[in-house]
Amino acid sequence: MIDRLGELRPDILPHFQEYVPTSELETKAKSIAIAAHDGVFRKSGEPYWTHCQAVASILDEWGIDDTEIKAAAWVHDVVEDCPDVSKEFIEQELGERVLFIVDGVSKFISPDGNSDDGETHRKVMDRQYIDLGVSLVKIADRIHNMSTLDSMKPEKQREKAIETLEIYAPLAEALGMWDVRNKLQDISFMYLDPILYHKVSTQIDNDPRLNENFLGHYTSLVSVCLSENGVKGDVGVRVGGYYNLYKKRELQAMKGRSGISNFSSINDVVSLRVQVSSVADCYLATGAIHTLFGKDVDFSRYDEYIGGNKRDNGYEAIQTTVVLPDGQLLEIAVSTHEMESFNRWGVISKIKRGDSDLQDYLLKAVFVEGNGETVKFLHRGATGVDIAYGINDVIGASTRGIIVEGVPHPLTTVIPNAAKVSLEVGTSRRAPEPELANYCLPSTKRKIESQLTLKSRDELVTEGLKRMEQILSPRGYLVLSDLGDRTQSLLNNLQLQSLDDLYFYVGVGTGMDSQIENWLDRKGINKETEDITTIRISGDDQKGIMSELTSEIYKLEGNIILINMQPISDNKYSLRLVIQKLGKEGEEAFINYISSNEKFKESLIV
Repeated sequence: MIDRLGELRPDILPHFQEYVPTSELETKAKSIAIAAHDGVFRKSGEPYWTHCQAVASILDEWGIDDTEIKAAAWVHDVVEDCPDVSKEFIEQELGERVLFIVDGVSKFISPDGNSDDGETHRKVMDRQYIDLGVSLVKIADRIHNMSTLDSMKPEKQREKAIETLEIYAPLAEALGMWDVRNKLQDISFMYLDPILYHKVSTQIDNDPRLNENFLGHYTSLVSVCLSENGVKGDVGVRVGGYYNLYKKRELQAMKGRSGISNFSSINDVVSLRVQVSSVADCYLATGAIHTLFGKDVDFSRYDEYIGGNKRDNGYEAIQTTVVLPDGQLLEIAVSTHEMESFNRWGVISKIKRGDSDLQDYLLKAVFVEGNGETVKFLHRGATGVDIAYGINDVIGASTRGIIVEGVPHPLTTVIPNAAKVSLEVGTSRRAPEPELANYCLPSTKRKIESQLTLKSRDELVTEGLKRMEQILSPRGYLVLSDLGDRTQSLLNNLQLQSLDDLYFYVGVGTGMDSQIENWLDRKGINKETEDITTIRISGDDQKGIMSELTSEIYKLEGNIILINMQPISDNKYSLRLVIQKLGKEGEEAFINYISSNEKFKESLIV
């Protein structure tokens, strides 16, 4: 049960209490840090060593008890910022692994003494794989720096916020650290666009689904449902991050699945998190929840990230969505207690459990060149296909090959760590070659399979269009939409939502074309009664074509009721005219006119 709304979302800017080292090694590292940074202060006016203390404190708060990682946190800036402290000294006093981590998080210093962020990232990642200790210290370091960003100049705030969104939030996400990722994104959002951040955060915080009465009702409803079905489980609440929800709304709005002014169509503004004891109980709980909500379950949003189908970063849950009485959406996620611990904290949860097999969470960084250079964090087996789809699905489908360190390679190439990669993107297409689904990570494979399904549908829609043209042409039409308002009547009669649906079923060969023929007959839609002629012409685009055509039709006493013109390629056009009262003689005259004019390459008159 949730007592206070404030418990749902921790402060975006964390507060750090004084932290006391928990081991002799860490105590020695603290002494070295205080001595090395003596007399040095941060922009906020605090002694610099307090930043080192905060980084160690964050790791301790996460439950990291690895003494070498926390010792490295205390001295992570010493070698970089204090010329009198050598790497050899750090290794002698604190050990080889502490030096390894410190070296990993240290900035690259160019010959002129200025920090080069691009080289910083390359140096941090330029190892066989990214060491977990390096990643954790680096992320903790960034959290504290972002939490104290108010003492920086606006241009520096913006620079760090962009870098955090592009580098450190994706790194946290790749390690499954969702809560940490949200915090980094939200702090960055707050500095990049304070006005928009305030607007979005206010909208979300005032969403009815975060109301205590709402949460109390639905958490208890699901709890009772589990109990009545003999499933032991806990029901908690998780609230999405401001930035993540904002970007999700933008994407859904672009796809026509959400409005742009509110979050009612975003299902995980709040998520009920059902935790049970076993995978078998996950399915029992999901079945009980589906029975409880019945027809209000939106199965188009059902996702099963369990076992072999878990996300690339290890996230596991069965996610289902309920459509509430007021039309808003509520996500309910079911997982085991162990899964949910990972779903929040990622690799940290495995470290805390003493899991020594962390090979699946070693990452590589790939530097993708395009409009600037971006860093992508990928799992070890990632290929060029994964990189392309990591940018977006359209680029993924359209990429033909990759260039790794200046050498062309096929998309199926497994990319080495710290490599520079650029993409060879061809013309846009709906889906790539099907075989590429065999050479990528599971999440990418799901995207490709979805695109291939859409491509198959597109092909059937195209086939249906061709078949409909054969049905309509004897009646004086080429396209169903040219029937005007009567088109909707036809869709209603066939119980379809769109013309694409109609073309799809005609293309499949379900026999719907005969139903359409019968409907057209009943409505009396034929060439004679409609006195209609449709003309389709294509050719090289040039001035005066439309004027010349309409003038000729006017001479033949035809009445143009529809004009549809669109480019089909560079300097090419396709034009469709629907004309009344042209008559048989007018059609013959117009055919002679078209055939004798070199401006018109191809034509069809029905």
